[in-house]
Amino acid sequence: MRLIQKFILVYLVISLIAFGIGGVVVYRIFSNEIDRETNYELRRDVEDLTHLIGKGVSLDALIKAHVSIKNELKKKIPLDSTVFSDTLAYHRYSHDTIRQRKIQAYRTINDSTYRFSIYGTIIEPEDTQNSATKSMVILFLVLVAFSLILSFFVSKWLLSAFHASLMEMKKFNIQNSEPIELPVSSTYEFKNLNKFINQMTTKAIKDYNNLKEFSENLSHEVSTPLAVASGKLDLLLQDNKLPEHQLSHVITAQNSIQKLSKIQRALSLLTKIENAEFSEVTEYKLSENLNKLIEESRELVELKGIKMTSEIENNIEVKMDATLAEIMFSNLYQNAIKHNVENGIIKIILTEKSFVIENSGESPNVSPSLFFERFKKNQQSSESLGLGLSIVKKICDISNLRISYMFDKKTGLHKIEIVL
Repeated sequence: MRLIQKFILVYLVISLIAFGIGGVVVYRIFSNEIDRETNYELRRDVEDLTHLIGKGVSLDALIKAHVSIKNELKKKIPLDSTVFSDTLAYHRYSHDTIRQRKIQAYRTINDSTYRFSIYGTIIEPEDTQNSATKSMVILFLVLVAFSLILSFFVSKWLLSAFHASLMEMKKFNIQNSEPIELPVSSTYEFKNLNKFINQMTTKAIKDYNNLKEFSENLSHEVSTPLAVASGKLDLLLQDNKLPEHQLSHVITAQNSIQKLSKIQRALSLLTKIENAEFSEVTEYKLSENLNKLIEESRELVELKGIKMTSEIENNIEVKMDATLAEIMFSNLYQNAIKHNVENGIIKIILTEKSFVIENSGESPNVSPSLFFERFKKNQQSSESLGLGLSIVKKICDISNLRISYMFDKKTGLHKIEIVL
């Protein structure tokens, strides 16, 4: 639900409560005004009857269903000679018992005291209530109609600056190193929002450039000393005069340097992926390249005694960067070979919907989903860097692919599935 719609909805709920209270108030005001007018008419009826009795008109001719006149003889008139009150009485037009106003008054006519009791109403209470309710409902419906018009038309004008800023933010690319240009707005809140967005994007560009420069410098500066150290160790290994115990130390150092070099290359690749430096999306021919990958590794698979089976549909393509695709599928296949067991199996299934690779291997000692994290591996002392699957996961994330990892204890098979 949009912001303006939520605002209108809250406004209408508050208005509904206000109209409900207002309806009660209006009904009370109308009722009081009607009671005053009714009292005035009842008082005038008493005066008219008093005038007629004074002229000698008989009481029988004046008494009606709603008029009662009694001669109280010489009874003294009370101080409060006119009293108004509410009563329930039959209404001849509505044919129902309703609330009506009543007057009880004492008048002295020709030395005799008369008690007048008259009841009646100008407007029925139900009519007043229905009129007040109908008025409030009509006003509320008019308010709803205008509010809907406001949300549909006026909101486009009011929020035009916000939508324009949102479109510019969608176009923003941190790699271009160009500050975002937001439209000028006369609204105070939008001015502050645009100011904050400009500050945020400028800082993001600066931080990105600093991080990218640091990563590139680190990768370049580290690789050179590692290459030099590896070369020097190679020279020592070629020295036949080197004692055996020193030779073992040199081999250990050489292996450590090679592992460090692999970590440096893997982290550098992860950084480039996170910085979206691979963004050339193409129709990657997955079926064709998978068959090539399997054929190139056939000798290695046979050498390890692994049984390889594949079910690859033809002409399957996936939209993603070709370099990242090569890295991801090659990484998964090499992992299946590297972490397999003697006389194990590898099975690859490719359809239009998914890519699945299964391989035998040791039972994991942690949840398979944790292998997507950096430096997470089954055995911390193993030669694996623990970065391969984290690279694969990152590639899937930026390529909008969903990946899952599971282990079947019954079959002893590791299964990785990528939904294409």
